[in-house]
Amino acid sequence: MIFFIFLVASSATRIIIMTYYPQYTYFAHLLSTFLISMGMGFSIPFIIMKYISFPPTISMKMKKWIKIGLIILIFVSTFLGTYYGSMPQTQ
Repeated sequence: MIFFIFLVASSATRIIIMTYYPQYTYFAHLLSTFLISMGMGFSIPFIIMKYISFPPTISMKMKKWIKIGLIILIFVSTFLGTYYGSMPQTQ
């Protein structure tokens, strides 16, 4: 659910900035990429953590660090993939 909110915000931001301020195309792309990455980074780890079964010896603190690591990993990989994958082409 949270991902779709960020996805709509990303699309709306890109459309508004590129429609009214075409000279800021790069900024629109960067902000849109950031919003998509935030949505992915905060939604996917919580879904994954529901289905991972940990051994009973792992403490709650370690599970928290694993969740934080997943958030950072997914955020960075999504940001870089979206940034370089949908970069506006210059002519």
